[in-house]
Amino acid sequence: MNINLDLLAIKKAMSKISYAALYEYFGNQFLNDPLIGEWRKVLFSDSEDEVTYAKIRGSAFLDTPFLDLIIPEIEPWEHAIVIANLQMTGPVCAVSLFGKGVHNIVTIASENSNMGLDPGQGQVVVCNAKERSVRKLDFFTEILLKRSFNPDVLNMYDL
Repeated sequence: MNINLDLLAIKKAMSKISYAALYEYFGNQFLNDPLIGEWRKVLFSDSEDEVTYAKIRGSAFLDTPFLDLIIPEIEPWEHAIVIANLQMTGPVCAVSLFGKGVHNIVTIASENSNMGLDPGQGQVVVCNAKERSVRKLDFFTEILLKRSFNPDVLNMYDL
């Protein structure tokens, strides 16, 4: 068997999930952000360069240490979406499908606005595909406080 994966298509698909999550969370405030033009480039461009170098700085297929800091423990049959303000980076959306192993992306929601989120604040949604259930967690209390670390640690990762 010869299996080829189109990494650009996967990154664009993951970006669409991030886009939908950010719109669901922030509404028209997200659509009115100056960065929305960059989002449209990623979502609709066929140019690999435009997708790769867009200002949303989406990083697909990240290493597990960064994801372990912002995404709760999830099973291979679970999916997680995190929308949080990571202080210096600002509001981001992290998506991890089927656990944290392969399919994940972190994108930036805005370069000039905190979108009303205080540093360290946000929400996590975990979907369990086996049980067909959804649970919502508060990013600050369920992730940051349980891990007992300073959110500034997240800023050392280059998104």
